[in-house]
Amino acid sequence: MLKDLDLSSGKQGRLKDFHAQFDAKSAPDHNLIFVYFLQYKLGITGITENHVYTCYRDVGVKVPGAFRQSLFNTANRNGWLDTSDMENIVVSTRGMNHLEHDFPKKAKA
Repeated sequence: MLKDLDLSSGKQGRLKDFHAQFDAKSAPDHNLIFVYFLQYKLGITGITENHVYTCYRDVGVKVPGAFRQSLFNTANRNGWLDTSDMENIVVSTRGMNHLEHDFPKKAKA
């Protein structure tokens, strides 16, 4: 956990609110949402596993048992992340397009 990573009070909103708008069902879904939020909403560079882990804990989603492998799978199977440098995980163009245009949104109540 990164204790200095504030995910609940920023100019771009809270991670919980951002995450809640999507119908995320799998670890790759959550990984994409979290890295996107960190990279594009908070402007963080040098995103690491610790950043993503902190996001899981913040929103209360179960952390994958093979957490590091889930990040690699999100990159290799889905093409949504670039994990070639685990000290600088970034959203790929494919991931950005998927989240912004194709990712299922939750139905409004």
